[in-house]
Amino acid sequence: MKKLILTALVLLTTFCLNAQALTLETVCGKLAEHPHTTGLFNQTKSVTSKGKTRNLKSSGTFIFSVDGVMWNTLKPFPSTLIVTKTQMIQGAADGTETAMDMSSNETFSSIANTLLAIFSCDLTLLNESFTVDFTDNKNGTYAMLLSPKKTSIASVMKSILIEGKCTSEATMESITITELSENTINYVFSEQKYPKELSADDKNFFRIR
Repeated sequence: MKKLILTALVLLTTFCLNAQALTLETVCGKLAEHPHTTGLFNQTKSVTSKGKTRNLKSSGTFIFSVDGVMWNTLKPFPSTLIVTKTQMIQGAADGTETAMDMSSNETFSSIANTLLAIFSCDLTLLNESFTVDFTDNKNGTYAMLLSPKKTSIASVMKSILIEGKCTSEATMESITITELSENTINYVFSEQKYPKELSADDKNFFRIR
């Protein structure tokens, strides 16, 4: 009897969690509970030209952190892209790096701040830069469509679609960027972990160049 009662309580709790309407504030609040997120990504860039579409694929590891964002592409060719509040660093397979000071380029600075706002789910920055259309799919999943307000962002992209899950915790499952040309870049995330602290090697990605 006790087991039946416990099972019923668990099912009722789960139902209540799923029955609660998801809001932008709820999802962003839960995403912001994780100062660091690591995992794997698969990227597909769809390019349409003369009526034909090519899908260019790559994959690797990522870090979303309060310190910045890092994409470590492993296939088809090794490379890294690191974005912080002050710099954008591109790394080649031979270990050479090219660093760009964000203060010298408004477009790159806006894009960098956008990335940091998305992965930290900073509502203030998101609402400053985008019109946010939030959808609760009623099954523990959500979608956020970001349409640029700022000219510097609108000059390079049409929209950003974020999709994920939110039950006891929130996750980002995919991000799709639609360019002005209607070409798209889709990222799918997997094996996500939420370390309280980054390793020394991971912290090194975000050091000032």
